[in-house]
Amino acid sequence: MAEYDLTAKLGRYFDRHLVFPLLEFLTERNIFDEKEILQAKYDLLQHTTMVDFQLDIYKKLHADGEEPKELIEKREEIVSRFTELSQAVQPLLDAVVTEDAARHIEHQRNSDSML
Repeated sequence: MAEYDLTAKLGRYFDRHLVFPLLEFLTERNIFDEKEILQAKYDLLQHTTMVDFQLDIYKKLHADGEEPKELIEKREEIVSRFTELSQAVQPLLDAVVTEDAARHIEHQRNSDSML
């Protein structure tokens, strides 16, 4: 069955977030070894901000191993950046997320008329 699998060939043309459902499907079908699928997921997450998910997969791959220092540092950077961006957009959210604004947006058919 694995010789007919096109996931590796097609996956390189997909956004990495679209490859995860394919890998989940392969996991459920038991076509490949679970460690191979976990390693593919881990490699896929290398260039994303999904560090918590990557840490979970690392723990499954290395049950007795310690979490990599790089991933812990990367997580701290991502959380810091998220906090910084959240604070930067908070005034905009406060202005937009009011009952009057929500009601106005709700009754508009055309987004151009909101400006």
